[in-house]
Amino acid sequence: MRLSWFYLIAFIAAGTVFGFLVGYLISLLIYGSDVVRELGNVLPGDDEKIAALKLMQCFNHAGMFLLPSLIWLVVLKGKYFYRDLNSFRVSRNKIWLVLLVSILISYSTLPVISSIYSWNQEIVKKMVSGSFQEWLMGLESNSERLLTAFTSETSIGGFIVNIVMMALLPAIGEELLFRGVIQREITNRTRKPYFALVLTSILFSTVHFEFAGFFPRFLLSMILGYLFLKSGSIIFPILTHFLNNVSVVIASFFSGTPIGSDPVKSTAYGESMGLVILSVGVSSLLLFLVDKLVEKGDRDLDV
Repeated sequence: MRLSWFYLIAFIAAGTVFGFLVGYLISLLIYGSDVVRELGNVLPGDDEKIAALKLMQCFNHAGMFLLPSLIWLVVLKGKYFYRDLNSFRVSRNKIWLVLLVSILISYSTLPVISSIYSWNQEIVKKMVSGSFQEWLMGLESNSERLLTAFTSETSIGGFIVNIVMMALLPAIGEELLFRGVIQREITNRTRKPYFALVLTSILFSTVHFEFAGFFPRFLLSMILGYLFLKSGSIIFPILTHFLNNVSVVIASFFSGTPIGSDPVKSTAYGESMGLVILSVGVSSLLLFLVDKLVEKGDRDLDV
């Protein structure tokens, strides 16, 4: 059974509206209309506004990514769809080794992704000008302002909410949609797994609407998609995505320094060229190892 891409777009649109409405109504009930009306003007220290925005962000993300993916997968595969997303291509005694490699990749790629973000930011500044540049920089500024407010909170409760909002939900929801649905569908329809990998990564980076981070996010998506393609399991890209994001949230909390942008933009790792070169070498070696761990008779198609 195959569904038209129109249905997926419809599921995403409906889920986005549903997530926003549920988050908005719950925020109204908990924090009141006075707080919700002022959510367009949030600064560090506005505890109730920040809490309301975090709540809405969680529901927005779940509605846009998680809910449409689950609906699509249940319609196509039934209630046991998760079995189809975990058709391991590694022998059982090597699964833990691939799991370890996935964990290492999540950290080994941080310096190169950080460095590419800095390069990407300079490209946007040099190649885009006028009102379009102002619009792009405005998007970046709004994102930075909100995430600075989100990560300025020093309580343990706020830290846990940040992990859920900025690491757990994106890892599960985005990987289900982009790897479990889109990459898998394109692969099965075209029989071209690497075409599906590249196209899915372009879509993944584009839908975040932050063009100063397009290339590092594209690279991250390529790595996540490669893990899914080779391993046959959604668990590995979810874990790698989660660890990649949560490491920045943890570093921000314990250093007392707000992120100031989303996790892919942290520049703390990208200042040393030697570290970047090491990052590329180690990450390449780990990805090569993943390929070698895959069962020889079961590669690349029907993810």
